[in-house]
Parts: sequence; structure tokens; C-alpha cells
Amino acid sequence: MNTNFVEVQHAIGMPGPAELFIIFMIVLVVFGAKKIPEIGEGLGKGIKNFKKAFEKDEQVSDSARVDAKAMPNSQKPAADEQYAESKDHQTS
Repeated sequence: MNTNFVEVQHAIGMPGPAELFIIFMIVLVVFGAKKIPEIGEGLGKGIKNFKKAFEKDEQVSDSARVDAKAMPNSQKPAADEQYAESKDHQTS
């Protein structure tokens, strides 16, 4: 009985150069040589926009935290009021 599991672990790993070449050739045949740069450009723009939106959202949440810390406790609205205000802004 052979209990050598090295071959199974190797099969699960990342694709090697031969497999990557085969995948590239299939993509080339399916999309064509002129379409691949357009796909890459669109993918790059999408990633850039995602990062920009994520950073903007992070800045907004950071500024909200700073505003909440700067406001004295007597001026902070109750949690119910904050929820109602957020619902009003979402429906507008």
C-alpha cells in the first residue's frame, strides 16, 4: 500500500509555466489579440476606481469619527435621532 501524498499536494498548487501558457493561448483564441489590451485597460480602470472609492469612504468615516470626538456629549444627538436622520438621507 502506497501512502505517498506528495503528488496530490503538488496537483493542488499554483499553475506552472506550461499551464499558464495554455490558459493564455485559450484567452487569445477566445477574445482575439486586439481585444486583450482593452480588457486589461478596463480591468485596471475598475481596480483604480474601486481603490479611489474605498479611500474616499475611509476618509469620510475618519472625519465622522473626528467630528464625534470633538463634539461635547451634551451636543451629541441620541442614537434614535442619528438613525432617523440617516434614513431620511437614504430616502432622499
